[in-house]
Amino acid sequence: MEKIISVLSRSLLFKGLDEQLLQEIIDGGDWEKRSYRKGESIFEIHESYSKLSLILTGTVEIHRPLLNGSNLCIEWREESDLFGGATVFSEEGEVPGCRALAKCSVELISFSGEAFDNILSRYPLVVRNMNRLYSRRVLDYQQRLELFSYSSIKKKIAYYCLNILKCEGDRKLPFSRSKWAEYLNVSRPSLQRELKELERGGALTLDKRLNMTFEREILENYL
Repeated sequence: MEKIISVLSRSLLFKGLDEQLLQEIIDGGDWEKRSYRKGESIFEIHESYSKLSLILTGTVEIHRPLLNGSNLCIEWREESDLFGGATVFSEEGEVPGCRALAKCSVELISFSGEAFDNILSRYPLVVRNMNRLYSRRVLDYQQRLELFSYSSIKKKIAYYCLNILKCEGDRKLPFSRSKWAEYLNVSRPSLQRELKELERGGALTLDKRLNMTFEREILENYL
């Protein structure tokens, strides 16, 4: 239980609730805990997922299958992150339109829609946190949509660095080059080729440990 309380306290959804209130939520018992092995499906595109889940341990990848048979990785959710909210309050039987996979061993704590309705009615702070959380996600998706609007890989890289990574000095890329290529929806060889050209032009550097620096003015000229 201490682990669950600790993760809830670090979650943006329950931010501001003291340990006593978090314990009340857990003591209510209207939740379930599940574990998934690496690579195991949490839900598929055709399956209804009427739960709001919080990640206790591990990382969850959210994928959107495309008509050409490939998968677009929408995002990664990590410890204390939330997922499932898009369908838990939707029309009954509505499917998420994406799939969630355990990137490594994952533990989740999940609330049904009814259980979470009860939490919202009892704790107004959670309502405010939820509004802020999903407002932030809407803005993130707007950024992602603008990212996909760029036709060239150089422009995608420049936009990502300037508007999403936003590093000042050294900053570690949050995923591998392969995952970055997936995030940008380009092939890894193409991404690597464009990165080398940008490095030669003095626009950025990305070392083996994925630490990045870039020259803002040079990248801005690509947009």
